[in-house]
Amino acid sequence: MSSTNQMAVERQKADASLNDKFVQLSDLVFLLSDVGNQPDESLLGEKNGPDLILIYGWGDSRLKQVARFADGFRIIYPEAKIIIILAPIFKSLFSSQEQRVQRIQPVLDEAFNSNATHLSSTKQPSILAHVLSNTGCLYFTATLEGYRQEFGHAMPHTLLIMDSVPGSMDHDTSNIGTLADAVALDAKSRVPWPPQVTKAFCIILLYVMRAIELARSRENPIVVSNRMSNDEKFSTKSARRLYIYSKEDLITAWQAVEKHAAEAKQAGYQVDCSLSEGSGHVEHMRRWPERYWRLIGDAWSDAIGEMVVPKARL
Repeated sequence: MSSTNQMAVERQKADASLNDKFVQLSDLVFLLSDVGNQPDESLLGEKNGPDLILIYGWGDSRLKQVARFADGFRIIYPEAKIIIILAPIFKSLFSSQEQRVQRIQPVLDEAFNSNATHLSSTKQPSILAHVLSNTGCLYFTATLEGYRQEFGHAMPHTLLIMDSVPGSMDHDTSNIGTLADAVALDAKSRVPWPPQVTKAFCIILLYVMRAIELARSRENPIVVSNRMSNDEKFSTKSARRLYIYSKEDLITAWQAVEKHAAEAKQAGYQVDCSLSEGSGHVEHMRRWPERYWRLIGDAWSDAIGEMVVPKARL
């Protein structure tokens, strides 16, 4: 069998495995199935984990990539319902907030509507939201807005993880060039043309976006999303939040993350920041897995007011 055919077979096996692992609720929303081979009970540390985990993927991330985060959460919090929301760049940026809210409706249906009695009781479900990159934040804030429209108040959640987000969307030449370089590097292995072509396309796309915003007198959706995540009307102040970022990230500037974190703290949110070393954009979990999951476990314990150290080895 040729190497090309072998690769095709491996891809088919991987796709079949994902189909068994997830229930597809829409083209963007996937529910992690209850698998039969749960981790050994002796490896499970956190008994007071979240009821629901929402994972918002980064721009153009594939399900199998975001599934690695779901796998980690399943080990630490095996009883949690886990939902993945993908965030394609074009669907994220070239659509209205109303359209994004419509796309996350399956999240609201699966997570909340089927449990309306529970929601109306005094005890709310404990929720951990895990947001990856700016495009992930677009769908996170769309979820916040959709929830508010449906239930009339801010979506309750206990912990918000901000991984490689938020980044600056200033339209200066250096920022656009840096972003275009990063996108070209990321796409290098997935497109047949040279990185220079991808970079040029990205630069044109960013300027087209800016022209559309000016013509329609509309703010950049990422700017709006970043602001909404610090607005208690949508993002409850009862939730603790953890920012995970690095100075090596070529897409999300560390200064932008720290600025947003400082604004959140000033607004009254409980904020923790963790600066990673040597890891790029949304690479912190892959580069430093033990540290990454310990940070999240500790943040969750702090959020619920308990000091429970996860024993799971990832």
